[in-house]
Amino acid sequence: MAYATKQWSEAFDYAEALKNWLDGGGFPPRPTIGSCSGALTMQPDEHLSRAIAIASCDCIYRQCLIETSEPA
Repeated sequence: MAYATKQWSEAFDYAEALKNWLDGGGFPPRPTIGSCSGALTMQPDEHLSRAIAIASCDCIYRQCLIETSEPA
């Protein structure tokens, strides 16, 4: 929610907390991936869920840094 509402500091903190949780051996969130109609859905296994979560954290880190950096 913080990322969607452009609350960059909070989004960064949440991404950092999730990454630390995962690095410490915590279980990843399990997203449901599906079509717009809802007809085709899947629940990724733990390995893919972990990869999605890590990639999401990295994306959020980069976007937060872009949004909060001062122009030169």
